[in-house]
Amino acid sequence: MAFYSTDSFYYLFLSRAPHSKRCLGLMRCERGSVSYPIEKEHPLDEWDRVCLRLVIENDRIRFFYSRDGEVWTAAGWEHDASILSDEHAVPCGFTGNFVGMACQDLAGTRKHADFDWFEYREIGG
Repeated sequence: MAFYSTDSFYYLFLSRAPHSKRCLGLMRCERGSVSYPIEKEHPLDEWDRVCLRLVIENDRIRFFYSRDGEVWTAAGWEHDASILSDEHAVPCGFTGNFVGMACQDLAGTRKHADFDWFEYREIGG
């Protein structure tokens, strides 16, 4: 998840869908308006493990997924990362943006998610 506020974020997620027991989707929220930039969730039913990645370069953000953490596939197109900035916020929030992981049990079944690791790397500079 790349997060500025509850009104401005990107969320690459694993979920269930009518066509798949495990699928990958992307949620975008800009100024409170939610959209799903990936037209149809990618089914990953046979995958035991899924690695997720996001890359922010300047004002662009891209999302990727991988079975092994070595070979990465783009999840949709690149997007505008400037929605995660103080200049884009209304009213201006001055919080800065965050990158992290999250889990929601929307069905109320008290299921949990297991994360093997999380890594943040600043590249360049």
